[in-house]
Amino acid sequence: MTKSAFALAFVSFLASASVAVAQSPFSDLDQVASALKLDSFRTAKAARTVRIAILDNGFRGYQAEVGKSLPASTKFHAGPVAVDPQGEESHGLFMAQIVAGLLGKNPQLPYELHLYSAFGYSNLEQAVQAIANEKFDVVLYSQVWEYGGNGDGRGFINALVSRATGSTVWVNASGNFGDATFKTAITAMEDAWAKLPGPNNAVRVRCQTNSRGKCQLRALLTWNDFKDDVAQGTDKDLDLVLTDDTLKIVRTSGLQQVKSMPTPPTPGTSLYPREIIQAELTPGVYFLRVKVRSSNFTSTDSLKLHATGDFIQQVDANSKTESLLPPADNAAVITVGASDSAKSAVSTSMGKPELVTRSLLTLTSGDAYKGSSNAAAVAAALAAMVKSVKPDLDRAQVLTLLKGDVGGFVTGQGLPIEVLEFQPTGAGCFLTAALPTIPRSAEPLFRGGAVGVRTSMGLKILTAIDPFTLTGMTRVNANDMLVATNSGIAVMLRSSQRMLPPGTYEIAQIPRGQTFCAFNGTPQTGSSSSNQLRLPPLTALGQ
Repeated sequence: MTKSAFALAFVSFLASASVAVAQSPFSDLDQVASALKLDSFRTAKAARTVRIAILDNGFRGYQAEVGKSLPASTKFHAGPVAVDPQGEESHGLFMAQIVAGLLGKNPQLPYELHLYSAFGYSNLEQAVQAIANEKFDVVLYSQVWEYGGNGDGRGFINALVSRATGSTVWVNASGNFGDATFKTAITAMEDAWAKLPGPNNAVRVRCQTNSRGKCQLRALLTWNDFKDDVAQGTDKDLDLVLTDDTLKIVRTSGLQQVKSMPTPPTPGTSLYPREIIQAELTPGVYFLRVKVRSSNFTSTDSLKLHATGDFIQQVDANSKTESLLPPADNAAVITVGASDSAKSAVSTSMGKPELVTRSLLTLTSGDAYKGSSNAAAVAAALAAMVKSVKPDLDRAQVLTLLKGDVGGFVTGQGLPIEVLEFQPTGAGCFLTAALPTIPRSAEPLFRGGAVGVRTSMGLKILTAIDPFTLTGMTRVNANDMLVATNSGIAVMLRSSQRMLPPGTYEIAQIPRGQTFCAFNGTPQTGSSSSNQLRLPPLTALGQ
């Protein structure tokens, strides 16, 4: 890039950063777009129209937004089972508005937006079949199922979703059960009560004091015997019991699990390994207890308990590292989590979510929401941008680009650290860091994927490509360094890096053989440099 082209890109960035999405319901979508460098895609040349499908439980109010916050060409597809209009959610509408608002940053990017009702298995099944038949480029599903899977990619929900993940990039929210999951092996104790950590072999649930004086509890017990065939059941049987702190029974769920359902269905039976309790509680501590009803459990069997609801706290949650629900645990989907939410679910064993990003968004009404749903919608928009330029990219290639694994970002190709005279402060890797302020001259670099890092010589700016090439500057000596200041980018002698004034940062290419650190401070494994969502520079897409 020449100096004039670099300057032009910078001016274009400043001009476009202030462009608001027409009638967007979110007051801070521009800030999200700017942080993710979306303005760099304003000049992207789309290869063809990208087709996007959003599957969700409800799109209440979408009709009034078509032609406003949603494209005029938006198409809605109802499922075979009607959704009660009085109880329909507006969650899917918000997801669609996030995607449309971000894609609107490039008014020249052609895309189709399709909304599919996916409330319940039958509606999800029809939506998945349509995705598979019509070859969509990107699917957004900001939902997880509380049952239908075993947390390991198996189960009938994952089997269904896998039908549509061939050539389609499926983006899925990680779910928000990170602080409301208890998981343990199934061990029968005295009187066949399952061994649980709380008093009286229980998992404790607290209804916190609140202005309404009550809590709506939803407690779900599942165990790992879901089959890939939705018509196949289990004969392994557990019951769920809710008591108050005096052990007085408040509510029970005691379905009899069966391998196959007779015709007509027998009342009180269930194919699936799950029990659900819903109850209105007054503030206080309650116990969830599990009764082992069958003797056919083995050492490989485990149970999982979730307790959710406003002002509900699951005191004995223990599985923050293994809290994914289907289809977020499907190896064929890109799972996205919220970096700013403790509720965002993860699976350490599966290396999911593959991407995380900020999720907090504020409506013009002032209401603010965050969670993995918003994060997944943002990631789906970025995936659509990449696919619009390179339609033939598969899931792995899109994921690689959205993780910034381009050029030298996996293993650096820059000067050796011995020449650069600074060391990484992580365990053999560079810890990423936010700069207190980004010099105006460096803004186009960050827009193109530059990263702030901590080093033994203070904060630095690292780029995938030689910054001299990016900026059109001339290197006189082999190890000359570039420095970003508010007044411009300058070439300086490396020996002066110890004397750089505050707010001034060296710009360097990722040092040779080096990489970024994972969140635990150790070098990234595999092909990943970070799971922080970012857009790749257009040069990585041949533009």
